Amino acid sequence: RHDYYIEKANSIIAGSYAEKITLSQVARQLHISPVYLSSLYKKITGITFSEHLLNIRMQQADKLLIDQNIPTAKVAAMLGFCDENHFRKKFKQFYGMNVREYRNIKNGLTLYHKKPTKDGSREG
Repeated sequence: RHDYYIEKANSIIAGSYAEKITLSQVARQLHISPVYLSSLYKKITGITFSEHLLNIRMQQADKLLIDQNIPTAKVAAMLGFCDENHFRKKFKQFYGMNVREYRNIKNGLTLYHKKPTKDGSREG
């Protein structure tokens, strides 16, 4: 029964990551308390609701940032971030480099870095 809530929460996140989605909103949709969903999420997945949401958003950022014609502010908005600066900060924490470096590496425009992998580490 507990896995049911996590599966449903993940489904809601997958369909709503581009919006300003919160733990409370998801818990309300599942008819459970936010505190219960939060503890259940951590217990079953090993990560918090917020960490999972950020992971999903960063996976999508990886796909969107390949296109150099999409401004970073638009990418941030497409991923549900409240503003570009918040997105840039979270991106750097997640991938260990700024958006410009990441785009350059993904597009083969630099020789000074190693190509990033999906987990954010760098391969040679």
